[in-house]
Amino acid sequence: MIFRSVMKDEIAKFVGSFGTNYKNDFNAALDDRDVQLYNNAVQERHKVAHHRGHRSTIGFGELGDVIAAAHSILDSIKKVLLM
Repeated sequence: MIFRSVMKDEIAKFVGSFGTNYKNDFNAALDDRDVQLYNNAVQERHKVAHHRGHRSTIGFGELGDVIAAAHSILDSIKKVLLM
C-alpha cells in the first residue's frame, strides 16, 4: 500500500484496519490544532500541484509548526500500534 498526500481521516482508516479500538485510540491521542495544521498543509500541497497558478497560503514561517504536527501524528500512529 502506498500513501501519498493523505489526510488524517485516511490515516485513521488505515490504523483502524488493525481494529476499531486502534482507530479510536489514535483519534483520541491527536491534538486538534496538529490535525488542522497537517490537513491544511496536505490540501495546500494538492492545490499547488494540481491547480495551475495556485499559490500556497502556508508561509515558510508556518512550516516548522506543520512539520511538528506531522511528527506528532506519526508518533501517535507508532504509540497506538505498539501498545
